[in-house]
Amino acid sequence: METFHRTDAEGGATPPRSEDRRVPRDRSAWLIGIGVTGLGLLGSGWPLLLWPPPAGDTGLPPLAFVGVWMVLFPCFGAASARVWRSGEGARARLALATGGCALAVLVAFMPVACAAQEPWVTAAMDLLGLVTVGLAGWAYRTVSAAAARWLAPVIAWMPVTCALSLAAALR
Repeated sequence: METFHRTDAEGGATPPRSEDRRVPRDRSAWLIGIGVTGLGLLGSGWPLLLWPPPAGDTGLPPLAFVGVWMVLFPCFGAASARVWRSGEGARARLALATGGCALAVLVAFMPVACAAQEPWVTAAMDLLGLVTVGLAGWAYRTVSAAAARWLAPVIAWMPVTCALSLAAALR
């Protein structure tokens, strides 16, 4: 619904100029983006306080992975917000469900890997993350190209972390 702010010379209302228009904020998209980010960051860091880092020498300190995920989870959150705001209905809900599965795997990674202390468990969790994030990327792409671009860093990181964990498991 458009409101008219000005009147023309004859006293009639005129539509607002582009600088007068206010774009409504979609609070639910912000909440989804922040929620995904917060859940991811919370899930990736706290297990290191309770358990030793996952078994296997990847050549990187465990906190380096937490630092990487501090960048990747906000990207995941922004991608999810873009899907939510797409207005694609059932396709968007299916994409978000797929993204939720990927998020669940990513959040469960650190508690499972730290508690198991077995390099093969870490490698298996990474492979599961690779598959679910790849599926989420495909699902997000069917809804919004911008969402897929936001998810691209996560998709690009998964093969790297899989290679590192598989190398550690094979040693």
